[in-house]
Amino acid sequence: MEGQLKWLMDTTLFNIGACLILSTLLLGLLGLEGFKERNSIVKPFLFATLVCLLIAGLLGGVVASNIPYFAKFEDLRKASIGLYSGWPTAPLAFWTFIEHLAFWAGIIIALGGAVFATYFAQKAPTRAEAARLARRLSGECLEASIIFRELQSEFEQAQKSLADAARKAARDLPASPKAP
Repeated sequence: MEGQLKWLMDTTLFNIGACLILSTLLLGLLGLEGFKERNSIVKPFLFATLVCLLIAGLLGGVVASNIPYFAKFEDLRKASIGLYSGWPTAPLAFWTFIEHLAFWAGIIIALGGAVFATYFAQKAPTRAEAARLARRLSGECLEASIIFRELQSEFEQAQKSLADAARKAARDLPASPKAP
């Protein structure tokens, strides 16, 4: 296996393992009897985090399960991969981007829940207020990811324009005179 492919496989397996371990910890935490009674404020955040981690693990599985079919990283990068044949496919960059987005969204939601629980420790909001805030935070995370994707697209377009301009400038340069 080529070096870059091996590195991608190792990294993806590490990411899947991290998602599994964190998901297991969350399920264990949510199942604790004392936690069920006292920390209802944090539960929506932890469930949202669990969903994000499960999505990240699934998408890591899509990447890892397609790596053995390619001999070179460039071939995998250019190919369109997916869950199963017949299902929608997308480039490797799409799967890895969404995988990382889901993982970090889950981490941010969990941290947001911890801050939320700390801030509202004195005045516990109702379950409806907590759910409303969790939905708002999830919407803001989604909005931030959309803005990030737009910025990434604009950056890629600017990078391409700059490369095209550099190629054009290189073509337009006069040939250097030869030394006698």
